[in-house]
Amino acid sequence: LDGATGSTTVSVVSALASLEVTPHPIIVSARGSQSFTLSGRDAQGRTVAVDASTAQWTASPAIGRVASGVLRANQRGRGAVTATIGGATASAHVEIGKPPIVLDDFEDTNSVRISVTRASANLSRAVRGDPVRRGTASLRLTYDLRNQPGISAAGVRWEPAKEVESRPLHIGIWVWGDGSRHDLRGNYRDGTGAIKVVSFTSTPGMLLSTCTRRHGGIDWIGWKYLHVPIPRDAILPIHWERIYLVEMNDRCDNASSIYFDDLRAVYLEAAEDTKGPLITNLVPAPGAVIEDGRPEIGASVKDEISGVEPASIRLLVDGVQVPATFDAPSGRTRYTPIKPLLPGPHRVHLEAQDNVGNPAQPSADWGFVVK
Repeated sequence: LDGATGSTTVSVVSALASLEVTPHPIIVSARGSQSFTLSGRDAQGRTVAVDASTAQWTASPAIGRVASGVLRANQRGRGAVTATIGGATASAHVEIGKPPIVLDDFEDTNSVRISVTRASANLSRAVRGDPVRRGTASLRLTYDLRNQPGISAAGVRWEPAKEVESRPLHIGIWVWGDGSRHDLRGNYRDGTGAIKVVSFTSTPGMLLSTCTRRHGGIDWIGWKYLHVPIPRDAILPIHWERIYLVEMNDRCDNASSIYFDDLRAVYLEAAEDTKGPLITNLVPAPGAVIEDGRPEIGASVKDEISGVEPASIRLLVDGVQVPATFDAPSGRTRYTPIKPLLPGPHRVHLEAQDNVGNPAQPSADWGFVVK
């Protein structure tokens, strides 16, 4: 407003009783940069604003060079950046280029326990033949939410909880979904022991004609990579404790199984391929009524990042795997029956993986009718 004025009292201190560098600890990308800020307190415990550019900064030679609170990182290394001002000194731990850490590969079930509320469940080691994302085994959670009114939950609890190194950007896990639309959640404990609940899926929406047509929750069948962010101000150390599914609507209680593989902590944003091929252009078209008993059957299967693994393509017609041809440049996948299909309905299932093992999500299931 015209003519408006204001004032405040400012105190200037010549010495600090304490100093803090943030963020601390921090993971920095190789050859990347990171800015640090400073805050201090005077002898009376009052917060003092500190200009980072006026401090004296040093960095461990292994991690790079620092000036005016900005670190220029090396290719790799561990160490600290240190600031001194007003007679106080503080440091922040720095790690360069930290790769993801697998917290549990589920090759055994020694550290996991069942966690249920108004439900029953069983945990077991699943080997190939059953869904396994990586290695030789995954963890199968078989659950039954039926006949117990109220909010139901079933999942896995780590005992002891998994301690997570440093400060991750997110916690991720591969989940083989059953299409149940149950919500998938988890929790960790921060450095104070406080429980922090996180959601791996969006909460299912309003009930439609059937429970499995709701939006959200575990709305896929097959493997899918899920992750939840860890706040930058989370109090360390973090201990990962549980992953569990939740159903709030008694009408949607069921019995089924899902699978888990590779619970891990991720520390840096990276161009990591976690999405499988895309299946489109289904033929015959879903629901089509055709006269030809020997139609071309198939789809387009493409993966723009790592490419499709030809040996992973499985085409089933009426539950029987058939030999399908695959043209990599176009993604064209086709099979023509040797003998004419009988009149009536027929079902097709098509699945594939990319060259780093990510499955198509979703796989393709459709039907057509021969007149």
